[in-house]
Amino acid sequence: MFPLFPAFKENKAFVAVLNYQATDEFKIVLEQLILNTLSFVNSRIDVLNESNFRNQSGFF
Repeated sequence: MFPLFPAFKENKAFVAVLNYQATDEFKIVLEQLILNTLSFVNSRIDVLNESNFRNQSGFF
């Protein structure tokens, strides 16, 4: 299991990989690229949801 970087501490997400073996540098870099992309999408969704909430509540 690999943790994803959250934009907000309330949102914690993980990625589980079956039969993971970091045998060469290409697989390690590819794994980091995939995790970083998923973390970015996860954080972007958090920020968009927070913006929508603030827009609806009239806070800003």
